[in-house]
Amino acid sequence: VVHALDLGLLAPLGVASGVLLLRRRASGYLLGSVLLVVAVCMGAALAAMVAWSAVVRGDSPLQAAPFAVVWIVSLTLAGVFYRAPSRTRSETADSRTVNLAG
Repeated sequence: VVHALDLGLLAPLGVASGVLLLRRRASGYLLGSVLLVVAVCMGAALAAMVAWSAVVRGDSPLQAAPFAVVWIVSLTLAGVFYRAPSRTRSETADSRTVNLAG
């Protein structure tokens, strides 16, 4: 099921989202934000499933390390994407000016 979801739905949506983001379309930002949330959730779930099944079998839970890396990368990208935009130097200077014209 995971393979079908990844290859049949998430991979094409990821490519479409990337193209739309490169073109700076609003739909790209919408689709990209949704896919970032999906990537964070799926990365955490896959890492937990692989680690738990390794522990149950008596193997090392470090087998989940690649999935943990995917989760950390997607979490970092989501944090950067959802961060509030910072003000530029010109916006800060503009907000300090006083309109004397009245």
